[in-house]
This record gives sequence, structure tokens and C-alpha cells, in this order.
Amino acid sequence: MAKRKYITDEEIAKIESDIFNNRNTYLDDWNYEDDLLTFKKRVDKIVLSNEEYVFVGDYIPGPYEHMVLTNYGSVINGKKGNRLRPMFTPTSIHYRIDQCRLDVPKIFKENQWVYDLEFIKMMHDINEWHYRDRDDYIKNQRKYHKKK
Repeated sequence: MAKRKYITDEEIAKIESDIFNNRNTYLDDWNYEDDLLTFKKRVDKIVLSNEEYVFVGDYIPGPYEHMVLTNYGSVINGKKGNRLRPMFTPTSIHYRIDQCRLDVPKIFKENQWVYDLEFIKMMHDINEWHYRDRDDYIKNQRKYHKKK
């Protein structure tokens, strides 16, 4: 795992001074390509041999250039190196990425992948990736209600 780049108190003071005096800041020289390469290496270790992926930073607003959607319907966090847990509904798949909605069918269509919900759910079952099923969730909620 790569070492993180931390900013010291002296660098913070210099950045504040540069911003106040309208000069170029230290962060203007930050190399995002290095971060993307480490994300890509981490994702390459996690994906299966025939699994394709695309970075979702282009599809949702915000700093999500480290998130990846695969053709098996899973989303991988390139910073932490784990798969996110989706919610399956009868007609779609939902991912909770902060307050953003990830339009999975649109991304699949743009990358010419087949969007088959049953296949995606089967891949999650076969590989033992965690997920939530809305129907199971509703059944469990009903069981705890008192009947009058």
C-alpha cells in the first residue's frame, strides 16, 4: 500500500498565505495521475480475470474518480479496495454513494455491456459478494410489526 501524502502545519500556513495573496498554491502541483495509477493497481488486484470495469467519476458529480463499476454489476472503491453493497429491487440495482445516484443501466449501455439483473445477482451469489435484497428487507420488517 502506498504511503499517504499528508500536509504539515507549515505547508498549511504557506497555502493559506498563497491563497490570501492570490499566488499559485502547493496543491496546484498535486499529481492526480499518481493517485489514479494506485487506484487502478488496487482495482486490478480485486477484479476477476474476465471482469471489465470503468471509472464512474465521469458519470456522477463529485470526487468519485476512485470508484469503479464492473460488467458484473459491482462497484469497487479504489481507495479502500473493497466492493460496495448494492440493493436489489425487482427491476433495478441501487448503489449508495454519498447522496449520488448511480445509473447502472445507462453506464452498461454506454460501455456495450449486457444489463441482466438476474446474471448480476447470480454473480454476487457465486462470488459471495454481500448485497441487500429489497424483498427480503420488506419481509423482515413486516415480521416485527404487532398485529392488532
